[in-house]
Amino acid sequence: MMENTQCLRDRVSATLWQLGENFLFEVCRYLKCDGLDRGEPCSRPRRVLIKMAEGVLDKIEESQDEVEKNLPEENK
Repeated sequence: MMENTQCLRDRVSATLWQLGENFLFEVCRYLKCDGLDRGEPCSRPRRVLIKMAEGVLDKIEESQDEVEKNLPEENK
C-alpha cells in the first residue's frame, strides 16, 4: 500500500510542476488557495498545491491504516 501512495504522490507532484501558468492559477482559484496572485513566482503556488495534495494523501493513508487496524485478523 505504501508503494502505491508514494507513486501517487510522485505523479501528482510531477503533474503540478508541469502545469502551465494559466492552468496553475486556475487550479489555485478552484481550490481556494490563499495568498496566491500572478505577481508571485510560479514555484510558490506549485509548492502550495503539492503540500495541499500531500495533506489529502496523508489523511487518506491515515484513514486506511485505521480501517486496516480495526479489521478482524482473518480479513487482513
